[in-house]
Amino acid sequence: EPDQTAAQILSMMVDQFTSVAAGLDLEGRAAAAGRTPADVVTVASMIQSETRLDEERPDVAQVIYNRLAQNIPLGIDATLAYGLDKSGNDLTVTDLRTDSPYNTRTRTGLTPTPISSPGEASLEAALTPTSGDLLYYVLENADGTHFFTADYAEFQAARQRCAEAGLGCGG
Repeated sequence: EPDQTAAQILSMMVDQFTSVAAGLDLEGRAAAAGRTPADVVTVASMIQSETRLDEERPDVAQVIYNRLAQNIPLGIDATLAYGLDKSGNDLTVTDLRTDSPYNTRTRTGLTPTPISSPGEASLEAALTPTSGDLLYYVLENADGTHFFTADYAEFQAARQRCAEAGLGCGG
């Protein structure tokens, strides 16, 4: 409401997150998966920032967890954009080489904090990723659909198609 203070709004946001996390049994399910709730929330924040399609969220989670397991940089530009307080569309080639704990192109592992406030679908995906060997994804068309693959050559070809379609898949 217009007359609410920032503290009241933040309190409502925290209450909502707490309610959703309890409903998902975030702590128990994270522990059962061998993860901390903080790590699950950080992964969920990346999922939230990477796709707007709920059906893709578990595949994005699979890619993140597979890359973490193989100690491969995550390569998520949304994390770098967060660290630089920029839009992902405004990143420059110089930005991609920034020495930052949020630069998941140059560093392995998770970022030190979440990069967004994840919704329930992203939290659920972080708790129950699809299984398989997916390692890459790239925007496939303007409706937000991504192409997922385990093959680097297929990823490169899809990335080229994305760039040629003007979807912002450069760098």
